[in-house]
Amino acid sequence: MDMAFIVAPAGSVTKHIAATNISTPIHTTSFLQLTTRRSNLSHFLPFKPAASNTHFQFGFRFHYHTCTVALTMAALKIDISKDIPELATKIADYIATWSAKSIQERGAFNIALSGGSLPKTIATELVNPNNKYKDSIQWAKWNVFFADERIVPWDHDDSNYKLAKDTFLKYVPVDENRVFKINEQCLKDPVGCAKDYESQLVGSKVTGSGFMQDGGKKMVFDMILLGMGPDGHCASLFPGHKLLNETSRFVADITDSPKPPPCRVTLTYPVINDARSVAFVVTGDNKKEMIKRILKDKDASIPSQRVQPTKGELIWYIDTPAAVLL
Repeated sequence: MDMAFIVAPAGSVTKHIAATNISTPIHTTSFLQLTTRRSNLSHFLPFKPAASNTHFQFGFRFHYHTCTVALTMAALKIDISKDIPELATKIADYIATWSAKSIQERGAFNIALSGGSLPKTIATELVNPNNKYKDSIQWAKWNVFFADERIVPWDHDDSNYKLAKDTFLKYVPVDENRVFKINEQCLKDPVGCAKDYESQLVGSKVTGSGFMQDGGKKMVFDMILLGMGPDGHCASLFPGHKLLNETSRFVADITDSPKPPPCRVTLTYPVINDARSVAFVVTGDNKKEMIKRILKDKDASIPSQRVQPTKGELIWYIDTPAAVLL
């Protein structure tokens, strides 16, 4: 039977599952089945099918018929691809769908990118002139922000802006005036740089409706795309760092990054977790241990595991080498 699973963090769920001809009490586990639908099961772990039931790796059995679990948090979806090209196609579809939805409902698509291999991965399909995306997406209504940025000049090799421009943005008709970069006049002032970037976001006139909410107390992106470092960091939120507990700022400065360069700005958890959609894109065998700790063991000491949208959706796009331990 072809199925896909959407899963949700345990702890806030109703400890009861109802399904076809069965009602089974369960124990709180790392993940619980939320819904099932027809798709390719190989893309969705940690569940594995058996002859007449599915044995959840966290210690209980349940028939594979469609079921529903009541919960109070947004669902987590794990999508596993056999290789990077397949993953790139899926993330392109995801971005295109959210772009169309956001523009239709709010007049703009507000997306934040991180660095690393992420821009190149998402660009694989989005900038391909032979596919549907380049002409079908309303690029003129995109606003591109950065989930984190190194405090370096725009043309510096460490710049996330330069990386995004060289691999993605220069190949699509996004208005350069709607690409939000750090202020190069603030390169020697990390605190001022973070404040300036936050003021750019808060004061933007092109973000459409619903970006700033609750009288300016909440910033809501349509989508935040994140990578994950081998240590489990995301954006510039590193293990054990004091910024993991920052709740009063939208954008924070960091001057002691364990990964060079030391000076950066980053979106904070309140902003990330208020997004309508958050997608991690993680590939490679060197990420498998960390993926296991985050998605299976739910190790709360890892920064990426603390990304838990309050109302939005969370999806992990990972390839088979990264998912081998799930």
